[in-house]
Amino acid sequence: MAFLRWRLHRDAGIAPWLDEALALAQAAGDRALEGSVLSVQGAMCRGRDPAAAALLHRQAIDAWAAAGDAHGVQTGRYNLALALSVAPPTRAQALAEIDQVIDATRAAEDWGQLAAAWNQRGEVLRAERRWAEAAAAYRRSLRVADEALERLLLLYALWNLPLALVHLQDAARAALLMGHAEAAWVGVLGQLKDEDRRDLTRVRRLAARQIGTERTARAWREGATLPLGAVLRLALGGELPP
Repeated sequence: MAFLRWRLHRDAGIAPWLDEALALAQAAGDRALEGSVLSVQGAMCRGRDPAAAALLHRQAIDAWAAAGDAHGVQTGRYNLALALSVAPPTRAQALAEIDQVIDATRAAEDWGQLAAAWNQRGEVLRAERRWAEAAAAYRRSLRVADEALERLLLLYALWNLPLALVHLQDAARAALLMGHAEAAWVGVLGQLKDEDRRDLTRVRRLAARQIGTERTARAWREGATLPLGAVLRLALGGELPP
């Protein structure tokens, strides 16, 4: 129940339950469950104390490794990269962790986790304003997610790619893709959050500076109506419509 409440509602009120669950898991020697509890505890404090989150994620990795859970270990490394990416001094470490996840999940043919890892690599590079590298990482995530039929992971990468593109002076493509991403996101996940709206506003504003408000709006509308296959071709560098 605690895991579900965190996943669905980000409910910090589950902290006492997690403390109890961790004690029970440790008493029972259930290292896999211990790793899962530590992972959620790390996620809960990532925003306010990334160093503490990183420590908890490292402990989760150790627990999953002791349990022989290879997937759990890569999940832990992914989560560790999230914590390390919060502060600029540890972003190089975040990239090193996510690169390990990419190598391991590719070898294990864990395509969903691989798509998520490429997307997260893009997010770290985006935070560093390394726009060309970020765009390349998002595109790798799109390819893997598309081939693996991972629709939600594909949407994450498609949502993130336009900001990198607009910083690379590819405003028309960015506006078209963001228009599609907005429509798809609402269709799949429902109402947008404030953070999502800020992303949309940022891409729209930067695109309008390059190609004008009218052309940005037209590309945005066109993107919302394009089929996914056409959008993916454009996202991966295909020729823009006239």
